[in-house]
Amino acid sequence: MPAAGDKPDLRARLHDVPHKPGVYLMRDRLSRVIYVGKARDLRKRLANYFTPARSRMADLKTRALLDSVWDFTLHVVRSDAEAVLLEGRLIKEYRPKYNISFRDDKIFSRSKSTSTIHSPSSPSYGSRKTMAPAITDPTRTRE
Repeated sequence: MPAAGDKPDLRARLHDVPHKPGVYLMRDRLSRVIYVGKARDLRKRLANYFTPARSRMADLKTRALLDSVWDFTLHVVRSDAEAVLLEGRLIKEYRPKYNISFRDDKIFSRSKSTSTIHSPSSPSYGSRKTMAPAITDPTRTRE
């Protein structure tokens, strides 16, 4: 166990992380959740963070995150879809400093798109003359 002021070596814990989908919570030295992430393969994803060569090449925000991380916890799930749902729920619950998506209280909406194929015998096929413009500009005069 490291001394009180020493940062723990998180790379040593990577061999205990399973190759399964899940969600990880990164915590600061006061054990506050500062980042929530999801992964198809938890071990590979966390290894990307804690490999020295990759952490040096990271952007400023990621380097600041990694400098603040003192611990991580895992939630193993059965599928990627379950990981996405759990990630969203945990971000809303903890409101981590380094997560910017999912932080608002908006509800996820589902949309269904349908496409209609018009045949040449269809009245709307090719007849652009009868269609009104989608956007009209009241300041523009007709010529």
